Amino acid sequence: MKPGPNAQLLAADPNHSAWVSANAGTGKTHVLIDRITRLLLSGVKAEKILCLTFTKAAAAEMENRLHDRLGEWAAAEPADLKYKLHRLLDREPTKKEYARGQRLFAEIIDAPEGLKIRTIHAFCESLLGRFSLEAKVAPNFQVMDERRATKLRMECKNQILHLSLSHTSTALTQAMNHMAGVVNENGFSRIMAELDLSRGRLADITKSHGNLDSLIYSTRKILGLSTSTTRTDIIKSASSLSPMGKDALVMACEVLAGGTKNELERANKIRTWLNANSSTREMRFLEEYVPIFLTQKWLPRAPNGLITQNLANAEPNALSTLLEEQARIYEVGEALKGITIAENTAAVLVIGDALFNTYEALKTARGLIDYDDLISKAAALLSDKAGVSWVHYKLDGGIDHIL
Repeated sequence: MKPGPNAQLLAADPNHSAWVSANAGTGKTHVLIDRITRLLLSGVKAEKILCLTFTKAAAAEMENRLHDRLGEWAAAEPADLKYKLHRLLDREPTKKEYARGQRLFAEIIDAPEGLKIRTIHAFCESLLGRFSLEAKVAPNFQVMDERRATKLRMECKNQILHLSLSHTSTALTQAMNHMAGVVNENGFSRIMAELDLSRGRLADITKSHGNLDSLIYSTRKILGLSTSTTRTDIIKSASSLSPMGKDALVMACEVLAGGTKNELERANKIRTWLNANSSTREMRFLEEYVPIFLTQKWLPRAPNGLITQNLANAEPNALSTLLEEQARIYEVGEALKGITIAENTAAVLVIGDALFNTYEALKTARGLIDYDDLISKAAALLSDKAGVSWVHYKLDGGIDHIL
């Protein structure tokens, strides 16, 4: 819908469900105030309307502006009040609406709890306090401010570091040792900070997969790896050549030996690797054999980096053999990258899971919840899966409209 007076009138009509998106200062709060007052004029009691905002400042502004409007209506001259109501409703007000408009200010003042204009967090806190048993939170829970939550998260980090040092065979210890070989102290701090910010999403993803092991397996599956595939397995398989493949490379080396000095050197390297025993080939695969075909960035070398153009034109079979071997080594390199990603991801997931579980355990033991908990636990309480329909019944007893 295009912006304009008609759009605002339609959005302010409580008979329509409206989503309003606009820049600051364009009248969003004005539309909300109009919507509330139209609900009140239609006969809805003030205590049965719930208004949720993101900030305390927005809640206070809405409440002040609503009280100012209703106060003006209470003191307005008859003609002036009719004019204001006509502008609000875009039609002549009925006698009932006019009479109600005069006394709305007094009704809101006399309402037991007044009009419920609250922040989302304040509403969730009151909801959890009222239904703490159903929400599975401590009846006397305390909401942590950000400073206390940061302090608690630092305590969690210290705890998992201590656990990883005191138990040498746990998955957490192995994950910590792995990360120590991948990143320095600053890099590890950044990873911990990212895990801290993403612990809720990580917990949701883990839950959706059933458990942490299933999540780790899923990441390996996406990378085309089995649960048992290791770096050693890939290198061992890559170092084992079929007799046909080995013979073809030997013939290519004979061709290279008749070329330039660099080609002769390349032929000698390939021969040396081919003639070594299996354990030596595995040991020298990454450092000596892979660089023959791939760059430092694990990308295929240009064909003239394998064999000169003149020699390739004279011996096309040699070029074909070298390119086939290069393609095979490149695929091995991609598999090794997949293993690296899988191992790093698994380590991060194990550490993140330990961080989340420790944080949750500390909160539970101390009867604490944070701002994220307020939203997630209130949403779970109100969801259909919660199985507490009577909570909805009791809540609906005081609320007819939510804005």
